[in-house]
Parts: sequence; structure tokens; C-alpha cells
Amino acid sequence: MATEQVKAMEQQAPLPPPGGLPVPQIPSSHFRDSLFGCFNDMATCCLGCWCPCYLYGKNAENIKQDGFLLHCFLWFCLTPCAPCFFANKTRRQIRDKYGIMEPEPCGDCCVHCFCGHCAICQEARQLKD
Repeated sequence: MATEQVKAMEQQAPLPPPGGLPVPQIPSSHFRDSLFGCFNDMATCCLGCWCPCYLYGKNAENIKQDGFLLHCFLWFCLTPCAPCFFANKTRRQIRDKYGIMEPEPCGDCCVHCFCGHCAICQEARQLKD
């Protein structure tokens, strides 16, 4: 019985690579903070509340999209009518970078349509290293 438990534990725990190199971390399937975890970082929360176009532009710049001013302008001009059509691209790129799965049944488009300010704050917190 004990031999079976040891074998099961050996299969679950990866062995260190030869030469003592560190094992790379497996990406998380979730964002670091929840969508409504704004109070974990008050500076980001305030930016997302009072100047979301700036924060969205900085997020886009941090993941190497076209540029800060373009995305700041997009957020400022298009958010009243269609935030989910452009903002979900940025969120998807952040998901790809960190290996985060898209939520079911509500996708990135719905998150930006109904909780846009919270979404860009969550993205900014994720991009902070």
C-alpha cells in the first residue's frame, strides 16, 4: 500500500531538471485578482474610476499594442457606444500572455460591456510585475 502511495506522489511531483535549473512556472488559469478586487490597489482603482482612458492606454502600451494615445482616444470616444468591440482585444492579449482562460458563459466582450472600469483595473493589476 505504501509503495503505491509513493509511486502516485512521484507521478504528481515533477523531478528537478538536470543541472539544478529552476522549473518554469505553469501559467495560472485565472487573473491574479478578481474582477471586483479594485481595493487591492487603490492607485489603480482611482485611475480606473476617474481616468479610465489613461489606464486603458497604459494597459495597451504594456502589452505592446499600437500605442498609448491611440488606445486612450479609442476608450474616450467609443466607450459610450461600443466598449466591448475594441477593449476585449486587449483583454484577450493579456489572457494569452499569462495563459488565462476565458470565463464561461460570459466572455471578454460581456465583461467590458457591463464592467468596463473594473475590467481595465483588473487588467492593469495583472500587468504589474
